[in-house]
Amino acid sequence: MATVPAWRLHFSNLPGPIDHVAVDQKAIGTIEDAVGDYLLVDEQITAVEVLDERTLLVSYDYGSCTLGPLPVSLRVREEPDVVVLGIDIPYRAPGPCAGVGEFGKGVIRLDEPLGDRVVVDAITALPVLCRRAQNTCRAGNG
Repeated sequence: MATVPAWRLHFSNLPGPIDHVAVDQKAIGTIEDAVGDYLLVDEQITAVEVLDERTLLVSYDYGSCTLGPLPVSLRVREEPDVVVLGIDIPYRAPGPCAGVGEFGKGVIRLDEPLGDRVVVDAITALPVLCRRAQNTCRAGNG
C-alpha cells in the first residue's frame, strides 16, 4: 500500500467520481527495479497462465542430480491480496551433482477466485502474474 497524489474526476453522466493516480510510471519504476539483482536459484516459478478464475497453469524450473524429471509437487498459499506459489522437490542426496536443468508444468486450483490478487514465486518473492498493476510486473507476465 502507498499514499500517492491522485486526480479526482467528476463527470455529470457518471454516478460517482473517478480517481486516477497522478504519478508518472517512469518515476516509480517496476517491482524488479526496486528488488534489483537477486540470487538465481534452482527452483522457481517461471510463468502463470489463468485458465479460469480458480485454475492456474504454472510453469517452473528446477535443478536435478538425476537423469530425467523428478516427481515435483506444486504448493499454494492464498492470502486476501496475494497468491504465493512454490514447488516441492523430493530429497536429493548430498554430494557431487551435474546440476541438470529440468522444467515442468502443473495445474493449481484456488480456493477463492483469483480476482486482482498478485501471484508471486515463494523463493524469489517476485511477481509472476499481476492483473491489478500489470506495468509493475515482469515483462510479459501480466
